[in-house]
Amino acid sequence: QLRDYYDGVGGVVFNSRGEPLVPLLRVAKREHIAILEPASSDLFSAPIADSYALQPFSMEPPSLHRQRLQGTVTLWRPGEYFYLATPWRSFRIHTRESRKLHVGDVVEASGFVRHGKHFAVMSEAVTRKVGSVEPPEPIAVTHSEILSVGYLPASQLQLEDYDGRLVQMSGKLLKLETSDDIVARLHVESGGKLLTASLRSGEELFPPRGLRPGSILALTGICVLELDYEWATPRSLKPTAVSLLLRNGDDIDVISEPSPWTPEQQLRLLAGVAIFLVMALAWVVALKRRVAVQTRLIHAKVERESVLEERQRIGRQLHDTVQQELTGIGMLVSSAEMELDAHPEKARVALDLAGRMVQRCSEESRASIEDLHSVMLERVGLREAIEEQVRPLAELNGATFSMTVSGTERRLRARIETILLRIAHEAAANAGKHAQAKAIDLTLHYEPSEVQLTVRDDGSGFDRSQLPTDPSSFGLLIMEERALKLNGRFSIESTLGEGTTVRTVLPLPPS
Repeated sequence: QLRDYYDGVGGVVFNSRGEPLVPLLRVAKREHIAILEPASSDLFSAPIADSYALQPFSMEPPSLHRQRLQGTVTLWRPGEYFYLATPWRSFRIHTRESRKLHVGDVVEASGFVRHGKHFAVMSEAVTRKVGSVEPPEPIAVTHSEILSVGYLPASQLQLEDYDGRLVQMSGKLLKLETSDDIVARLHVESGGKLLTASLRSGEELFPPRGLRPGSILALTGICVLELDYEWATPRSLKPTAVSLLLRNGDDIDVISEPSPWTPEQQLRLLAGVAIFLVMALAWVVALKRRVAVQTRLIHAKVERESVLEERQRIGRQLHDTVQQELTGIGMLVSSAEMELDAHPEKARVALDLAGRMVQRCSEESRASIEDLHSVMLERVGLREAIEEQVRPLAELNGATFSMTVSGTERRLRARIETILLRIAHEAAANAGKHAQAKAIDLTLHYEPSEVQLTVRDDGSGFDRSQLPTDPSSFGLLIMEERALKLNGRFSIESTLGEGTTVRTVLPLPPS
């Protein structure tokens, strides 16, 4: 505790508070140091330090006697250090005292000024409590606001200097780690930057419990800055890193918790959906096999060529209905997989929709097998369905195709439109394949109480007495059975060498 006078060659680097950071003095001889004034025996008779800087630059040599600070305690580490807040600054005070102080205690600290890592600190301090006040409120600040602080003259350095101040910052927890039950460190992403908050052993609620990565936290603690000395001039010194010293577990406020869907659970869910889809596809395959079995029963009554044609037609129908639904289900599952991490709610909505589509696909397949109901009819109507299904079939066999619609065209019941479409399909197939027709004319006429479908061709025709041995006879029987199911009328007019006319009349229910 002596004040020394010394001669030598020196230099100094300043921080943004105007405090010398790295004072250098080279003394040639020990005799150049002389004791001018002994320290006072009253430890608290030291002068109050400047509230802007503990050690401002001066042409006078720095005082090595004790200096005194008075302020409010914001953090206390017994036997190590504490932080003292004044109206404009906060200071780190190192002490060997182990007695307990509390946040909000007003104390005087008497100690020696020395250089810390970046800012001047007080060391070997003794303290005395002079009162208590309400604990100071933290300053709400963002990571970018702290890093944007640059050099300012001392008269303007107020809240712009955050080092040592009680602040509150928010961010997303990336990782929680403990070191031998001594320190808990929370690694938080705040404003695109990494923020580390530490909590010492012995503090209340140590280590923190129930914190999961992905949680959004509000952290209250003492701000500690790292400065950049690349150019070593006051105007170039800027904060480059920020960390927080937490006082206790209450300084951690959970704003929101991450989704309860862990990656493992999400993978299990996707695996379950995939298994469900595989089972649905297996069911469709089994359904197709049932259709094949039914087709083989028909084979006993008709020629093999007619049976193969019917099987192909049923296969095309299943493709048009089931395959489109399965494609949509696959797209929804892919979308859910991409959205699982960032937007789990959207992923659950997509999976729910996929489940409903699987159910709808099952119902549609069953309906297609029972009565060959056409999804295309529901979407575009009878005229367009004939254009898309019957015309290509006629032209495939080398015939020209024309269609005429008369009367008041309107949508009919699905079963009626399906029967008409199937009869038109069968008649055109017979004309092109068995009668080698060159032209096929289809007429669709609407009446208030009935609808009439007429298919004419210029093919080879046939003798009605030879129907049991004609390859197309089974197809004609199927067309007639379809018409009779709806209490309709079905007739065939054909002459050898002069073509064939197939006419179907179906009654319409009152509108």
